[in-house]
Amino acid sequence: ENNNEREREKEREKQKGKDELEETPKKKVMPSNQRMMMVFLIFLGMAIPYSDRINATTIILYMRTKYEWSPNMEGAVLAAFYYGYVLVQFPASVIAFRLGGKEVVFISMMLWGITTVIIPLATDSITLLLVLRVVLGVADGLAFPAVHFLIEKLIPPQEFSRVVAIVTSGTFAGTVVANYCSPFLSSALGWQWNFYLCGVASIMWCMFWHFSAVPNKSEVIRLGSQGNEDEEPQGDIPWRKIFRDKNVWAIIINQFCDSWGFDVVATWLPLYFNDALKVPFEEEGILLSAPYLVQWIMSVLVGYMADHALDIGYSAVSVRKAMQVFGMLSAGLLFPMVCVTKSPFQASLIFSVALGLNACTLAGAYCFHLDFAGQYAATVFSIGNFAANITGILAVQTTGVLMSYYHNSWNAVFLLSAFSYLFGAVAWWFMADGKSTLGKKVTKNLGRV
Repeated sequence: ENNNEREREKEREKQKGKDELEETPKKKVMPSNQRMMMVFLIFLGMAIPYSDRINATTIILYMRTKYEWSPNMEGAVLAAFYYGYVLVQFPASVIAFRLGGKEVVFISMMLWGITTVIIPLATDSITLLLVLRVVLGVADGLAFPAVHFLIEKLIPPQEFSRVVAIVTSGTFAGTVVANYCSPFLSSALGWQWNFYLCGVASIMWCMFWHFSAVPNKSEVIRLGSQGNEDEEPQGDIPWRKIFRDKNVWAIIINQFCDSWGFDVVATWLPLYFNDALKVPFEEEGILLSAPYLVQWIMSVLVGYMADHALDIGYSAVSVRKAMQVFGMLSAGLLFPMVCVTKSPFQASLIFSVALGLNACTLAGAYCFHLDFAGQYAATVFSIGNFAANITGILAVQTTGVLMSYYHNSWNAVFLLSAFSYLFGAVAWWFMADGKSTLGKKVTKNLGRV
């Protein structure tokens, strides 16, 4: 009887989603071929900066030998990027609306490319290096809110999960390429060429983006407004209403907790393999690339799985909650296993499984704002992204402090990351209910347009 009751409950939930789906207003979006081209270009645009961000660890490996930097100094250089990043998160969504998503992404990538080319020339001055790292953070910080502004305006709701997953997977793809190629480039041509190539690639990408069919500001506003008569015109952002919404706080907490673990791995993993597991830098490529390769593949699969679940009638809240909790719990339970291994292969395998399963969060907290925040989706994303990149300062520098205090023991670093994942899972389970007054109430399926 209990099984029958559960089956009936599932059927009622699916039917409710389908009934409410019929009431969802239609939204005018870009033609399919243009959407595919835009998503592909953004994927590449996310891959280039992230491959360059990984190159910062290359600087550390060479500079700490040359200048005898302490772990605290290494943490300061790595964290400088995030000071610039978080500085622009709150105004980033407003800038995207005022100037246009396409225009802001262009400015972001061009500034990134020029600054990246200059960095190898500035390593003799720690002050100039720190300033350039902050500028890189500002450049990258403008991009993601502008991208989510474009997604909310131009992508049909039934594609939100897969588009966010594909776009974000560009960060994993860039990390894979950098971790695999950086050691070889550094050995063959010198570490400076990692930056020269990334900088030139970013500038060339801007040319393709400028002449692409991605709509400019006026076209985005025209397309995004059709079929959304229930939304008020964008005016002053209701900050008080936003910060009183517990769904927003669920996103803030989870992006912070999820990014803590990811930033620790992305920033310190090369040093962990080199210092703790005694793997020469030139041989780290495959070991470092494997976790992000798995996460890249899983992120795309998860996006399609989530959209399929929505399409067959499961509610958006149920899908987002299941994906987020599973992704956070998986990483939180697997990270402590790294503390008991001394094998580089086993460590890489553990991180691969943990980050691969954690990719489920891309169909959770990382696109939930598109479901409920309406015209303020980019603003809510900026707030969550601000919290996510505060960890770039706190987690990176905390790791440096822990390494100094515990005499280069990594156990405290990975256990703290595991706790962060588990705390985020609990917070999401109790806080993310989709009952919001910002835009759309997510008590319905957001499938077909």
